[in-house]
Amino acid sequence: LFLPKFGAAFPVLKVEIGADSQTGYGTEPSHMHRRSDLSCSRGYEFWLIREARHRNPKLLVYGLAWSVPSWIGGPLGTTGAF
Repeated sequence: LFLPKFGAAFPVLKVEIGADSQTGYGTEPSHMHRRSDLSCSRGYEFWLIREARHRNPKLLVYGLAWSVPSWIGGPLGTTGAF
């Protein structure tokens, strides 16, 4: 899919930034379940980016956030997801 001048040769990859919430394609795990918990090995997005960049180092990558993790808080300082 990402090899230049071969097959589809996509020049751009858009991935979802997971937030442990339900989106159109299912639930994607957040890279931070808590404020002090950072893990970039959850989900498949980083693997996909790594594999696509292996095939095309000039590939443009965009991240799209559909929601925020619940630890960020709700409206007017309430706890929980929006």
